[in-house]
Amino acid sequence: MTLEPAIIVSIVSTVIAAGSVAIALRNYRREQLNQRIQAAKWQKEYFSDLLRWSDESMQLLSEALHLCDLDPQKCENGRFFDARHSLRIELSAQIDKGRWFFPNYAPEEHGRHKEAAYRGYRPAVLDGLVFAYRAVTSLIPSCIPISNIVGCP
Repeated sequence: MTLEPAIIVSIVSTVIAAGSVAIALRNYRREQLNQRIQAAKWQKEYFSDLLRWSDESMQLLSEALHLCDLDPQKCENGRFFDARHSLRIELSAQIDKGRWFFPNYAPEEHGRHKEAAYRGYRPAVLDGLVFAYRAVTSLIPSCIPISNIVGCP
């Protein structure tokens, strides 16, 4: 029994096609696995950054709380206001970093007249930092004449 060349070519073509399908399927599965690995890495990095932001936020809130306990009159000359100014800067920056993790919600419902970044409602998770920023800002002892602090934040 002899096989005609056309049949041999058909058999070889079928084997090659089956091999190509097997290789393509293996590559497809490998690509799916790589995508899942990349997604897991991204998720781990995201939550690591979020945890770092959370830790820094707790540190700043603690600093704000303890700054409120200080008596500015008993601090070295200007030390209280330097600490206050520095803490305000750090709190402001931390609030802005938090907005990357927790953007405003319902931007189509609130603040349509504002720039896109300022539309919507602030998430409650940022409220503690905002309230601490406002509290630290209001720390001005009554013994200092208002004329001495006009123009200062």
